[in-house]
Amino acid sequence: MIDFYAVLEDMQVFSFWGEPFGENKRLRINRTPISGFSYKQALQQSTQAQRIADLLNGSYEYGNPNYSAYEIAENLCQICDSINIPFEEVWSIIEMMKSLNLITYQEVSEELPDDELFTEKQVNVYYLMGINL
Repeated sequence: MIDFYAVLEDMQVFSFWGEPFGENKRLRINRTPISGFSYKQALQQSTQAQRIADLLNGSYEYGNPNYSAYEIAENLCQICDSINIPFEEVWSIIEMMKSLNLITYQEVSEELPDDELFTEKQVNVYYLMGINL
């Protein structure tokens, strides 16, 4: 937006000269453009993202790679009363973690005890979630 305003100013498309007034004064942007912004770095520095990561790390309840960010956020907000973060923010943080590949899943297999009903060995498979902030 800042760069766009600078282009418009250079093209002299504004209806004033000199100091802006009225509606044009409200549009005046006096900030420098952002350079070097990283969503990943912002997420890593966020205390809310760190709190969510602490709750989800090593969790098997949400450790299915097929769960959407919405499902994870919904379950986390319902189960964990101490989170104190609005659902929409939890959802967007988890969505960002997924899009930046910060969430990993580790498959864990456990052999179940032999059972007389089954001739083959039974295995319980689940996934542990890991968040790499």
